[in-house]
Amino acid sequence: MIHPVSGKIREVDRNEFLSLFSPAVTDKINELFEKEGVEAVVCMENLDMTSSLFGDRTALAVGPGRTFQMSTIGDAAFRIGESPSTFQYPTFLCRNVDS
Repeated sequence: MIHPVSGKIREVDRNEFLSLFSPAVTDKINELFEKEGVEAVVCMENLDMTSSLFGDRTALAVGPGRTFQMSTIGDAAFRIGESPSTFQYPTFLCRNVDS
């Protein structure tokens, strides 16, 4: 899967996905996978090297009934954040094997 801004969105298994985040949030991310309708969890990352938030990551659940759908991940408009220095783009994707 390719995102026009962040480039290739790397698909990883759940263990590798969890290793991207602090162990303090592992339980919360696992809870995302357990929610109904979650097809995948995507790692959103700040890629602006001039931003003090560079490298900040957020786990975001995607799927039917969620704010974002799998079909929107590759869209150039798919990002979170309120200004260019805070924008986060998809970098890693972990499909929910239970969905």
